[in-house]
Amino acid sequence: MMAQRTADDHVSDARREADQLLSEARSKAEEVTREARAKADALERDARQRHQEAMGGLDAKRTALQKHIEELKQFEREYRTRLKAYLESQLRDLDGRGQGLEAEMTRSEGTRAAGGSNGLAAAGLAGSYGGGRSAGSLESGR
Repeated sequence: MMAQRTADDHVSDARREADQLLSEARSKAEEVTREARAKADALERDARQRHQEAMGGLDAKRTALQKHIEELKQFEREYRTRLKAYLESQLRDLDGRGQGLEAEMTRSEGTRAAGGSNGLAAAGLAGSYGGGRSAGSLESGR
């Protein structure tokens, strides 16, 4: 019976030791799990914070770019308006010059028809282009 009791004591000690080891292992597992969850939560918070900061920065950049686009569109509208006004004034000037030239040519033709002089003489160009020379004098001048 003594052997039975000794055996029972050893089994009992082994069970206690096993229970204690199991309890310690469970405690350690729970501790590791808690730490892992805490680290995961901290990483998630950090990631969310960085995400919010990045999105805030991108929103600010987007707003600035949209403002710049609007400024460029306004500049384009103003530039087109000024360019159109400039081109229209240039066309008016050309039109005015053309009408003046037309009137001068009409007067010149009227003077030529009334006076019988050639167009070069009326324009004051008779001396140039050999207006007063004959064809023979042109050949001898060469």
